[in-house]
Amino acid sequence: MSERTMNITDLAVTFIEPSSTQRKVIAGHLDRLGLSKVDWFSDGESALKDMQQYQPDLVVI
Repeated sequence: MSERTMNITDLAVTFIEPSSTQRKVIAGHLDRLGLSKVDWFSDGESALKDMQQYQPDLVVI
């Protein structure tokens, strides 16, 4: 059986956070981790519309 590994910098992440201040703080942390494929949304409805076409590896609410 082959094992699939993924580097954290390869993750595509959808992040839902209504507060613009919190988005800025979290974005700084994610940037330091090397995550560059991050889509930001202020509400779940917008995120769901986007996720119909784009399938992230991780969704954070």
